[in-house]
Amino acid sequence: MGELISAYVKAGYPAASTSEVSTATTIYLVGLALVGICGVVLWGIAIAATRAGKWWTPWFVTSAMVVGIAVGLFDLMVRDTNGETGLPALVGWLGLAPSAAGVLAVALLWIKPAAPRPMPGHPSY
Repeated sequence: MGELISAYVKAGYPAASTSEVSTATTIYLVGLALVGICGVVLWGIAIAATRAGKWWTPWFVTSAMVVGIAVGLFDLMVRDTNGETGLPALVGWLGLAPSAAGVLAVALLWIKPAAPRPMPGHPSY
């Protein structure tokens, strides 16, 4: 992914030196890594809270999902000083992709489970 970002920065700033392109690429990669780490930590908390049956879990998970979508959209659409998007479209879309799983997880968390039905042949049937 670093090569893709580096090529994108170089194309957007053809007069930039190799050192400047390398620095910009590193900054983007560190930022993306930090966002990813925050996402993993938040979903880890969400999983632990769900398993523990905490009452605030749906609200926490919904908030985390909204923040994740906002960050993903920002990465996809933010404009650089040259007028182009700050990141290549592929990187932006890949950053937004985990939000699809987040939307599904939040939807499943808010759905109330149906009452269990007895199995045929079970004494309670």
